[in-house]
Amino acid sequence: MNSLMELFNIINYIFVFYFSVALTREGKGELLIQLIIGTGSILALIGFLQFFQGTAVRASLINPNILAGYLVIVVPLAVHKFLKQGRWIYLFSTLITVWSLFLTGSLTGLFALFLALGVYFHFQFRRSRLLRTFLAIGLVLFIYLFSRKLSSPEGLNRLFWWRGAWRMIKDHFLWGVGPGNFGLVYPYYKIWGIKNSLYAHNHYLQLAAEGGILVLGGFVWFLGKLFIKGKQNSKAAFCSLLALVVHNLFDYNLIIPANALLFWSVAGYLTGKSWSGKKLRLPLSGENRAFLAVFLFSITLALTRIVVSPWLAQVKVLHGKEQMARGRIAEAMDNYEKALHLFPLMNEARASLGEAFFSLYRKRKDRGYLEEAIVRWEDVFKREPLFNPDPSRYTELHLVRRRLFQLYRLKGDMGKAKELLRRAKKARRGL
Repeated sequence: MNSLMELFNIINYIFVFYFSVALTREGKGELLIQLIIGTGSILALIGFLQFFQGTAVRASLINPNILAGYLVIVVPLAVHKFLKQGRWIYLFSTLITVWSLFLTGSLTGLFALFLALGVYFHFQFRRSRLLRTFLAIGLVLFIYLFSRKLSSPEGLNRLFWWRGAWRMIKDHFLWGVGPGNFGLVYPYYKIWGIKNSLYAHNHYLQLAAEGGILVLGGFVWFLGKLFIKGKQNSKAAFCSLLALVVHNLFDYNLIIPANALLFWSVAGYLTGKSWSGKKLRLPLSGENRAFLAVFLFSITLALTRIVVSPWLAQVKVLHGKEQMARGRIAEAMDNYEKALHLFPLMNEARASLGEAFFSLYRKRKDRGYLEEAIVRWEDVFKREPLFNPDPSRYTELHLVRRRLFQLYRLKGDMGKAKELLRRAKKARRGL
């Protein structure tokens, strides 16, 4: 379901990108920029009011870091508009967005802001001293805040999240675990004792973990083409995107739909500026066209796998249950193993495999089968709350606990059986 929702988001981003390209090529791109500045100013004003109310400065977004990621795109655009037109409304937008961004306290947001403004003023006025000044301020600020951040649990957790993401990439190097599945798979790669996370807090690591190395390579190639072509046509839009690209080295703004839609809108504007007056076609030739063909083929295969694999796995599980009903345990186990190979997140296949080992134990009285059944059911017990945290799924967890209790008793491990009962009572009180 996560992959399907993320697929719908990707389709929306593609539509927004080409809509922005078409709007810009029709000479109405400035309306889009005005809308972006206006929306950003409203969010900044809400964040400014939240500060005086003593609440987190996040406007209508999920946390302050995400608001900072939104505002770093808006600030260079507002600055450019003010310098070009001198209207007070753009000065107000600049001041309110910069002030609100400071109030978020986002380390990487502030660093990305100084980097973007330094590059913008360097392009605009051709003064290297301004660039060096902004970069120096940004670097000092970054080192100071980063040292403070590392001493906090949140900063240390980022390092562990990155490590978990890297381990995930190594295991799923080519195709990834599927769009939107990082949070589901991460618990199996994390360091014990570190809290779970839905995000890697590095967009590029998460992109590689979910989509594979080919998707990451395609995105980097797109950014490279966009920046090379766009730098000459809209310095402000170039710097806005540069700020968000840097910010996403330490955060996950591009995974949040509000920020992703803003990014693809500005990317479409920048692309439209580059293609203004030209036939709308991809500027590809030779190795670039071959690379894009491989990239699109990989995306197609990955999306097909995402949609088809859970369905094929469910078919294998159903076939396995039919074989179990006929007493063909070996064939049933083979189907369950194939289901897990197709879709490792399917807990139903894992539980069915545990039942198959339990059936072999009852039939042959071999304690090795009992141990295998316990291993499979313990795995189900660990994973089930991650996929089904809703209290309404308590009945399913209760069945898992009951089976494990029975297996522990047969093994003679009453200590674990009593601990399981204690946890079950505690869970029941928490409902």
